[in-house]
Formats: sequence, structure tokens, C-alpha cells
Amino acid sequence: MYDHQAFSLQQAGGISRYFECVIRALRDSQDSDRFPNVIVPVQYADNIHLSSLLIEEPSKLFHRYRGRGCSYLMAIGNRFNKRQAQRTLNMTDDLIYHPTYFDPYLLPHLGKTPYVVTVHDMIHELFPNQVADPETSLKKSYMIERADHIIVVSHSTKGDLLDIFPHVEEKVSVIHHGVDFQRNAAGDIPLVSDPYLLFVGSRLGYKNFPLLAKAFASIASDFSQLRLVCVGGGMFTAHELKMFEDLDIAHRVDQIHASDEQLRNLYQNAEAFIFPSRYEGFGLPVLEAMALGTPCVLSNASSLREVGGNAALYFNPEDSDELKDLLERILCEKTLVAELRNAGLKRASQFTWEKSASLHEEVYRTL
Repeated sequence: MYDHQAFSLQQAGGISRYFECVIRALRDSQDSDRFPNVIVPVQYADNIHLSSLLIEEPSKLFHRYRGRGCSYLMAIGNRFNKRQAQRTLNMTDDLIYHPTYFDPYLLPHLGKTPYVVTVHDMIHELFPNQVADPETSLKKSYMIERADHIIVVSHSTKGDLLDIFPHVEEKVSVIHHGVDFQRNAAGDIPLVSDPYLLFVGSRLGYKNFPLLAKAFASIASDFSQLRLVCVGGGMFTAHELKMFEDLDIAHRVDQIHASDEQLRNLYQNAEAFIFPSRYEGFGLPVLEAMALGTPCVLSNASSLREVGGNAALYFNPEDSDELKDLLERILCEKTLVAELRNAGLKRASQFTWEKSASLHEEVYRTL
């Protein structure tokens, strides 16, 4: 049983996408002799990844509104979600519980029912001043200590976890994400007509976005048509807009809220995907870019080398000049770009959701 948490917290995003892909792959692989059933008891949510998993689409009644007071409305909807999870627990024999985030609301009711928790990263512990919800770290600690098994999404994250919880090592498994993005002919017509560099995701402090803005500004005069396109992360803040003005690039930076189809197009037609993050638990956008043949220029921090392997270029996330040099190479060396495209496609093919789901199934079987 997977619960509502990530699907309620996110309209779209990495964690809910991970659970969607694992659940879908498990269901696609099921037969009567293998895994009996996957249960997702969610009544109220507004999440693009969840709707396709359920026969009856959940109501958006308490989650569609995202303005002032939305947390109160969501809390009402989640009371119903929690009750539904508890009812499912009481009515189902031989259950394994896999919460989709770190609220321990169901733990007092589990009895002998085992549960698995996935640790996606240790951002709350390593960057406490840059994360809005300080309670998450306490809840995560509580869940980790009591879990029957812990899944981590990279060896890098496992190391970070064991630095804080060394005594849980025997119940930790590393299971990489997969990727389901594939090139398609519809993506041959670019959404952005000018050449562009692509950045995807949040621009919070540890994501190190200002380093990319600075490196882009340093090459902007040499590549007069080049743009910097940012997908997701919300509208630019007043601070970011001032930074663009100070760097004289305000007219060449775009923010786009993209659907999956639009995101595929943006990956497919970018000159390169740039990921300057100081920390990633895994780095799913790297695989998405590689699967679509996009050259990748990545920070050499945390898990990114583990994901990118020898199919990307790497730079010190504290050195904008080093990133500038790599951007110039990407934009000028066609042979290098072709090599990175081919290496990235090969690298991405090693990461599948079928493989990930199979390893999840092995963990469940041990319980």
C-alpha cells in the first residue's frame, strides 16, 4: 500500500513521479504467481502523476486551490486520506506499507505490518537553512529509525544517510531511478526558436542557479542569439530579476511552466542541459536529458557523477569560469556534442523503471 502524501503535497514533481513510475511498472509486471496487488487509497489530491494510476480519479476539492489558506483546505482533505489508509490497513491481510513521504500518522496503527521508507536525499539535514519545513527532518528521523527497510536512490545518498544513522546500514538498499523519456518526431519543431541552454527544476539556494546565470552572462556577448531557458521552479523572484538586470541578461532569460510533452521538446532541442547543483540525492533531470540526446554539463557534486558516468562534462560548482569554459566548448565543438549525445543515450538506457520496480519487489519479498 502506497499512501497519499507525495501526491497530496505535489501537483507534479520528482517524488510523486518516482512513485507513479514504480507503481506502474509493478502493475505491468504482475501475475498471479508474483506480486498480488498494489493499493493506492487516495480520495483527495491534485496530482498529474496520480490520476492515471486509479480507476476512479481522486477529487481535487481540497487541493485545487493554491492561494492563501490552501494548507487548511489540504489538511481537511488529508484527514480523509489518512482515514482511508487506516481503513485499508484494517481490511487487508499480509500488507506491506510504503509511505510516499515522512508523516508517521499510520505508524501507531501498523502493529506487525512492516513498512518501507524511501530516502530521496538528505537535503533537510545538510541544508537546514535553505528548506522551508524544519519538521520534515524530525519526521524523517522517526520514520528511518523504525522502518523495516530503507530504500535510498543513490550510493551518494546512502553515504549521507549513514553519516547520520550508521546503525541502519543492514536494512538499507540502493535502488536507482529509471527514465521513461524517449525521442519523438513531435519534438522536432522547437518550442523556443532561438538556440538555448536549459535548466530544469527548483532554483533554491543549494541548486546553485546564480552560478549558471553568471556563466551565461560571461558568454552572452559572444553568442548573441543564445538564451537561457528555465523550466519549473516558479516565476522568477524579485531578487532573481535584479540579478539578471545586474548581469545584463534580463532580456535573454525565460521561465516556462511546461507539461511533460513540452519538457521533452525543450530537452530535445536544447544546446545543452546544465545542472550546477551543489547537492542532489539522485538527479532525475540528468537521465531525462540524456534519454533525449541532450548534452549534459553537470556539477561534480554528490550523486551527479554516479548518474551521469562518462556521458557528461563536469565542473566545480563553486567555479563559474570552469562552467563558462565548458559552455563555450559545448557551443563550438560539434564533435564533442555528437559524442555526448551518443554516450548519454547509451547511459540512460541502463536506467529503467522496470529494473527499479523489480528491485523494489525484491525488498518487499524479504518482508
